[in-house]
Amino acid sequence: MNRRTFLKSALSGSALVFTGSYPIFIERNIVQVNRYKIPIDNLPLSFHGFTLAHLTDIHLGFLVSPSFVEQIVHRTNSLNTDAIVCTGDYVHNRNTIEEIDKVWPILSKLSARYGVYSVLGNHDHWADTDRSLYWLERSGQNIRH
Repeated sequence: MNRRTFLKSALSGSALVFTGSYPIFIERNIVQVNRYKIPIDNLPLSFHGFTLAHLTDIHLGFLVSPSFVEQIVHRTNSLNTDAIVCTGDYVHNRNTIEEIDKVWPILSKLSARYGVYSVLGNHDHWADTDRSLYWLERSGQNIRH
């Protein structure tokens, strides 16, 4: 292999590695806040300007640290929304209560004027349904029933 072929292969390989690693090492650290105004006919005046935050698919685990989840909670709380809705998949791995016991004390710090309301996702059930339900109830965010 001559030098030119080696350099082309090395550059092509490096570009491929960068492209493949971007979602894992860069994009996973991006938390996006989208703001939408949703017109609703006949909405009572008491709900005009009502704000809602929605958190989902946090997936605490190998690629998402507890400190990153704390940043998400802090950022969400700083939005000063009227309510927060969380729709599951707080942990990543199956058959583990360790991740559940790490993420829920952090999620329990979520705060909004009219409350925080949460349900479990499939990953939360796969990790441990009973432990997830325990923390959901303990957090005071349970809207399952």
